[in-house]
Amino acid sequence: MRLDALGLGRLTVLLLGSVLSVGMPATAAAQSGRDLDAPWGGPPRESGAERAAAASDATPGTSDARVPAGVAADVAIPPPPAGAYGGLATPSTSAPAGLRLPSTISTRLRSLESDLAALAQRGSGYIVDGVVQLLSSGVSIAVGVLFLTASSGTGDQMAAYLFSISGVGVARGLLTLFLPVTPHESAVSYLHPTPLTGYREARDRLRARESELHSLSDAAMVGRVVDGSLGIASAAAMIPLFAAFGFRESDPYSYVMLLLAGVSVVTGAITLFSTSDAERRWSNYVELRDRLAVTAAGAEDERWLEEHADGEGLASAGQDVTLSADIGLLGGSLRLSF
Repeated sequence: MRLDALGLGRLTVLLLGSVLSVGMPATAAAQSGRDLDAPWGGPPRESGAERAAAASDATPGTSDARVPAGVAADVAIPPPPAGAYGGLATPSTSAPAGLRLPSTISTRLRSLESDLAALAQRGSGYIVDGVVQLLSSGVSIAVGVLFLTASSGTGDQMAAYLFSISGVGVARGLLTLFLPVTPHESAVSYLHPTPLTGYREARDRLRARESELHSLSDAAMVGRVVDGSLGIASAAAMIPLFAAFGFRESDPYSYVMLLLAGVSVVTGAITLFSTSDAERRWSNYVELRDRLAVTAAGAEDERWLEEHADGEGLASAGQDVTLSADIGLLGGSLRLSF
């Protein structure tokens, strides 16, 4: 057969293509990591029998991860360090581990402590308010004395009005000092209460918090009624003053007294018919307690707490005797332990 130059070239290209197609897979397989024990390649190819033998020799429960060279296979991996984030604790209301309160009891305790903390934010501010009220009343009395020493009849009328207003101010100052609407403890102690050590203590704290909030509500109601009544009474005192001295249309002091009397009536009425913060908080807590009590869970939790508290009380009988009593409207308690 005769081959020309073009046919010879085509034959040469076909032969080279056949050689390359056969040689390249063999070369790639020879250079792969499966056949070479290179550090970047995978482990050598194992047969089915070798894999079955390795699986039978493996210890149950161990990982199939490859152990690095130079490290013994039986070295135990140390546990993670224990610290503040080593685990999550189950949240509870002021209770250490092992003491779990029912959900309705915890809800009531949190509500009481938040209300008392809000009322305690005022702190000892009532002392400043009472002292300022007494000082301003003293200044009014001094000004009334100056008007009384004046020679005009208008001075006598204004002095009588200042004396009546000062008397109301002194009564309000004493009421603020001796009937404060402030919890016994600080706001921090209510926001961060001490941990509970038993169910008996949990019941006692619940009862004490309820009694304290109730007493503060009663004290606020008494103070509100007395304060509002004093404001209206100071305005009503203008009637005998005008009857005794008369209303002088040309005297500006008469208009001043009439204006102040009107302001006292308005402020006194607002104070008399507006509920205080402590009263509203106690009313909201009573509503919450009643709603929880009518549910099956609330009644069961209340009975459960009583049973566990009484059980702890019987267990500690003869060892710890506690006497407690409420004193006055402020909810004070006297507690003796021996």
